[in-house]
Amino acid sequence: YVMRTSNYAKILAKNQDNNLMSVVGTTIRLAAENGIEMNNVSVDDTGVGAGVGDRLAEQKFYVNQVKLGGKAEDEKFANKRAENHWRMKEWMNKGGKLHSLNDWSDLKNLKFKANSRGALQMMPKDEMRRHGIESPDVSDALMLTFDRPAFKKNDIINIDEANALFNRYDLI
Repeated sequence: YVMRTSNYAKILAKNQDNNLMSVVGTTIRLAAENGIEMNNVSVDDTGVGAGVGDRLAEQKFYVNQVKLGGKAEDEKFANKRAENHWRMKEWMNKGGKLHSLNDWSDLKNLKFKANSRGALQMMPKDEMRRHGIESPDVSDALMLTFDRPAFKKNDIINIDEANALFNRYDLI
C-alpha cells in the first residue's frame, strides 16, 4: 500500500496475505485512517487481484480498478503496466521524492524493453522469477498511483516536514 501526492510517496503497509477479504479490509482501513477518498484508490484488477476490486465495489467502496495488461493510452507502450511505470519514472525525474525510511529497493529491478512491434513493455514477472528477482510489489503499488490523476490537486508536501505531516488527498 503506497500513498502518493504530486511530489512525495510513502509506503503505508506491506501485505503478503492471500486472503482477499483481508486485503479489502486493509484497503478500506488505510484509506479511512489517511483521509483518502475512495476515488483516489487504485487496485490491480489483474488475476487474483480482480476479486479485491469486485469485493470493494460490493462494500460500496468504488475504486479505480486497473487492468495492467490492458491497452495503454499512448501507443508507444505495450500495456497499462508499462505506461504507468513510465509515468512513475517521469515523476521521479521531475523531482518526486520517496519517503527515505521506506524500502524502495525493488525499483532498481525495473527494466523496460521493446516488444516485437516496438512498443515499450516491462520485464514480465515470469522472466523476473527466472532471474531470481522477487515480485516488485512496492514498485507496482506506487505504479498504480499513476493510472490517473488525483481528484484533488492541493497536495504539495514540504519534504522537510513530510515525516510529521502527510496530505490527506493522496492515492494508494
